[in-house]
Amino acid sequence: MGQKAKTLMVLGTASGVGKSTLVTGLCRLMRRRGLRAAPFKAQNISDNAHLLPDGRRMARSQAIAAAACGLAPEPDMNPVLLIPRRGAGGGGAVGGRAGAPHPHHRPGVRRRL
Repeated sequence: MGQKAKTLMVLGTASGVGKSTLVTGLCRLMRRRGLRAAPFKAQNISDNAHLLPDGRRMARSQAIAAAACGLAPEPDMNPVLLIPRRGAGGGGAVGGRAGAPHPHHRPGVRRRL
């Protein structure tokens, strides 16, 4: 069995408390020390989407953290991006591809939950 990667998880108590900023700094620090690192955020709620050359999108904060690691941004680093919109519903991207609104906003889904 191969050697497992060491992991570091950054957690915070709310949105806007600096988790993404801290991760970007840690990514840069690790890169400068010759370590390989990659950011990952399973789900992000943001209206600041980073558009990739192939048309896929991901959270801008994850794209910036990828650059700090010396990596090209990939939607796998942020597989679910929820984009809030005023009023009913919202948009999003799964795997970098814009898709249907959040499942809870589709007719009939709430009844089944």
